[in-house]
Amino acid sequence: MPVTDTLKLIIVDDEKRIREGLLHLIEWGELNIEVAGFAANGAEALELIHRIHPQLLICDIKMPVMDGLALLQALTEQAISISTVILSGFDDFAYVKSAMKYKVENYLLKPVDREELFSTLLNLTEKLGKNQKSAMREQETKGILRSNILNRLISDHISSDELDEKAAFLGIRLPEPPCRVAIVKWLESDHKGDREGRQKMPDDIEGLSEGILAKHGIGLGFQNLAGQTVMILDGLAKDIKETSAVLDVILNQTRDLVRGDMLITVGRPVDDICRASASYEDARDLLDYMHINVMNKVLFSEVESEKPKDFNILKIDLDTFENDIMECQKDKVLHWIDQVYYEQMVKGHIKPHQIKSCFICLTSSCFSIARRTGLDIEDLLSGQKSIERVLLNQKAQDLSDWLKEFALGLICAIEEKKRKSVSQVDRVLEYINNHYIQDLSLQSLAAQFNLSAPYLGVLFKNETHEVFSVYLNKLRVNKAKALLLSTKHPASEISKMVGYWDSNYFYKIFKKYTGVFPTQYRN
Repeated sequence: MPVTDTLKLIIVDDEKRIREGLLHLIEWGELNIEVAGFAANGAEALELIHRIHPQLLICDIKMPVMDGLALLQALTEQAISISTVILSGFDDFAYVKSAMKYKVENYLLKPVDREELFSTLLNLTEKLGKNQKSAMREQETKGILRSNILNRLISDHISSDELDEKAAFLGIRLPEPPCRVAIVKWLESDHKGDREGRQKMPDDIEGLSEGILAKHGIGLGFQNLAGQTVMILDGLAKDIKETSAVLDVILNQTRDLVRGDMLITVGRPVDDICRASASYEDARDLLDYMHINVMNKVLFSEVESEKPKDFNILKIDLDTFENDIMECQKDKVLHWIDQVYYEQMVKGHIKPHQIKSCFICLTSSCFSIARRTGLDIEDLLSGQKSIERVLLNQKAQDLSDWLKEFALGLICAIEEKKRKSVSQVDRVLEYINNHYIQDLSLQSLAAQFNLSAPYLGVLFKNETHEVFSVYLNKLRVNKAKALLLSTKHPASEISKMVGYWDSNYFYKIFKKYTGVFPTQYRN
């Protein structure tokens, strides 16, 4: 049948023999229809419709209390959509003409002919099936648009006006600030399920998380480009205790769902939803902790990012340490690591548990650099002794050796990346110049060239000396300037020709980079 779900139908006639006759006139199962109820007049029918929500209605036109015409009028006024077939006698045509303004599907004369009734209902089921498929396609399209808008939000690639406009169109209730972003990470390497189950699991995690968020009314969920569930949490998320209680529920239920380990990371609260990308980056940074055997926990950025007091003993500047790695300064990086070992073993200034705290902090920095530069941490760790085993060992020398080996491997991988970077950026720039009219973002370009978005951002800035958004805006503005001088197209049309679908946003960007509005520039 065209419609997969059984359709509910009610029969409304004041004569019992007609109601029972219609029930036995055809095989309803052949049409995938269930006769779900009967009514003797329009008033009874209206109450029944509110209760069981049928899709189909067979209704007599002349009845006591409330006739068929009054029933159709009530359904229209209450915006209840139901496909209706009218039954009438030979002398009821004046009623039938009035009923037609309510868009009834057909009218049948009494006594009802079996073949005519079957044919009418068959056409109706096919029509409803097409409508159902159309509605499903529309829902799928809206789902894709919703995901696109929210992913652009957390990557800081959507203006405030466009966000409000598209959220209203799609019916997205944006969380009230202060809000924060959380990521639900499934450590699927421990999952023993079948392949189909693994592929379906991200959708299940998203659905479960969204359901819990909706129940508590504290935000919304969706999938990022990596297939992880991302949650934008509502205003009450400022309170860690309240937020943690809800996220603990999500953590425990998702653990039961996947039968494995989970990690939820939560970024700092921001006072404007358009700054959600900052909170998202916080949450992404915390994902590095999963490589240091932190699992089945909810981690908050403002709690975890505080450097341990143990670490401050050594007065190590993490920014300088990370910069030395990025600049591939092997000798300086090894000096940082030796400094930790020297303080404990030679000077005896710090204790074994303190030195572990220091090494965890330095290791976390290395993981963060690997992620930002688009390197696979699992590949970097392959061949090395498990960090958990090293941490269980009481020897500072083992920690020092492990970290040196990992840091040097990381630097070698970065050097290799840099050698390839120039040609990669050239290809990206060529693509941007040929596709600037499209909805480009670091995420879409990264996917196009099989890179990570953060790494591409760093690569792009190093080679062009501009961040991606500035480069793209300048390119589009220059294209717009040429069109303004060489064509008679209005500025609002040129806006779309250079990739800005929001003309007001285009005017603002154009003035920012030229000092004048488009029309002034043309004049």
